[in-house]
Amino acid sequence: MLVSTPYVKVNWAKGVDKRGQPIPDPAVQPTVSGSMTIVSATNWMSPSYSPATGSFYVNAVEGFGIYYLLDTDPKPSGYGGTVNVLGTNTRFLKAIDVNTGKVRWQHEYPNLNGAPATLGPGLLSTAGNLVFTGDDQGNLIAFGSDHGEILWHFRASAAQSNGPITYLLDGKQWVVLAAGDTLYAYTLAPAARGIP
Repeated sequence: MLVSTPYVKVNWAKGVDKRGQPIPDPAVQPTVSGSMTIVSATNWMSPSYSPATGSFYVNAVEGFGIYYLLDTDPKPSGYGGTVNVLGTNTRFLKAIDVNTGKVRWQHEYPNLNGAPATLGPGLLSTAGNLVFTGDDQGNLIAFGSDHGEILWHFRASAAQSNGPITYLLDGKQWVVLAAGDTLYAYTLAPAARGIP
């Protein structure tokens, strides 16, 4: 264990043990009558790490919900529960210092219709000091990886649905993101790369 620090408000753990593993709080485990806990700090979407900044980037949600246990069998079929969100959730892109676990910077996404209890796209950090991701308003976004400033964005036809990827083809670096049923591929124009 290198570091173990919450990056959103949590109530499901009492703290961490000497190995840095969370100590679950039985009082907030899902029950048939419901228990209040965090909605889902993050999920399957890929985070990213930049050796240049020493930051770990993650899309996260801060908020609470009531979790209900639907299947009380010791070996439940599937997830066995559901959640009702309480109040408003807030989505963030967070840059976390890998040595301390402290949040270096964060970007709060606009929640025009209220943030969902789960969140969408993954992240890509590059050697060129960029972090690519998207928001739930359909924007594809490039952030500066050291301070979190928005350097570029594009309004896509839908919310991003994958982790961005990058590759080199015929001497040009490309970034590809998917949104809805469309792939968006970007590269710098020759003049932008300093080529006359």
